Amino acid sequence: ERYEALGPMYYRGADVAVVVMDNSKMSIEAAKTMVSKLRRDWGSDVRPICIVQNKSDLPDFKYQKEIIEDLDVNFASSASALYGENVTKVFMQACKLAIMERKRKIAQNKLAINTDMQETKKTFGCC
Repeated sequence: ERYEALGPMYYRGADVAVVVMDNSKMSIEAAKTMVSKLRRDWGSDVRPICIVQNKSDLPDFKYQKEIIEDLDVNFASSASALYGENVTKVFMQACKLAIMERKRKIAQNKLAINTDMQETKKTFGCC
C-alpha cells in the first residue's frame, strides 16, 4: 500500500498491461482492483489488458474462468512460472496486442512517427 501511488507512473505510457494472479482470494481481488485502476487511469484511451492466472502447476489449481470473463480482458491464460508453462505464449500475445495498439494509435493520428533520430531525444528533469 505504501507504493500504491507509484503504480500509475509505471503503466501510464504502456501499450498493454499484463496482470498476474494466482488462486488465492487476495490475489484475485488484487487483480480485479488492478484491472479497474488501469481502466480508470487510462480513461477513454482504452488499451489491451491480459490476465494470467499463475501457479497452474499446483495440484489444487482451478482456472477461474467466470472471474476472468467478468473482467472482460483482451487475453487470458493460465501459466506456471515455476515450469515456464505458457509464459512465452503470454508475452508473445502481449507483444502482438501492443503492436496492434501502436498501429491503432498511428491510424488515428494519436501517435506521431519521427524518422529523424536526432529529433527523438527527450530531456528529462526539471531544468
